[in-house]
Amino acid sequence: MTQQELPSGLKNIVESPQTLDTLFSALLPAVGDFLQSDRCFLYLHNPQNDLGRVAFCWIRTPDVPTVYNEDWAAQPPTLVEEDPMFAAALRAEPSIFVEDVETAAPQVLNREFEQKNFGHRALIHAHIRQDGQLWGILQPCIFGHPRTWTEYERGVINSLVDKITPFAVSYVKSAFNSLVLLTYLLTVLNYVQRFYILQPTLTNGICIPPIRGLRKDGENHNTSLVLIFRHPYL
Repeated sequence: MTQQELPSGLKNIVESPQTLDTLFSALLPAVGDFLQSDRCFLYLHNPQNDLGRVAFCWIRTPDVPTVYNEDWAAQPPTLVEEDPMFAAALRAEPSIFVEDVETAAPQVLNREFEQKNFGHRALIHAHIRQDGQLWGILQPCIFGHPRTWTEYERGVINSLVDKITPFAVSYVKSAFNSLVLLTYLLTVLNYVQRFYILQPTLTNGICIPPIRGLRKDGENHNTSLVLIFRHPYL
């Protein structure tokens, strides 16, 4: 796999201290400018539960369709059969550079599927992989005409994917840790509400049983929550 030094515009973004939301929001238009593409989106994927979403999307002009998902969701069960590129991504195979959707081999892509769902003519299907698992897909694309991807551009995209892989993994883990925490807190509130009905004179507090797995680095640990309060009617 060819690697290239990142251009300064891309390098400054991935090496600057900033939140992941800010980083990815700045990165996509920079990739679009570097490749002179019409659209660039970032699909993020959780290999533990097979949920994913297009969390970031940049378009050059308003007439280019936006691809974006508000929520994490499972992919259709037929997607692997319909989309050879997504199947290759799930197998953590190298990124795919398509110069013309119209002439690409059927083993590479499903032309009808691409035309119906994305409408692009040329694209890069850049696989964000770690430990043999898929964590995301960076997809710049061109509308209306084929596009030759140079060896230099291919090398830059490969290098960029390596640079952003830990960021994508961290983003996914953090998002799902937040969902776990939110679910836990809602459960706690429901528990406290029901406990008050049974114990209206409680004044000291409740120690909620421990929950596992709330750290952003993905390491499991136990966390207990102690609520100290006084009943509002006492």
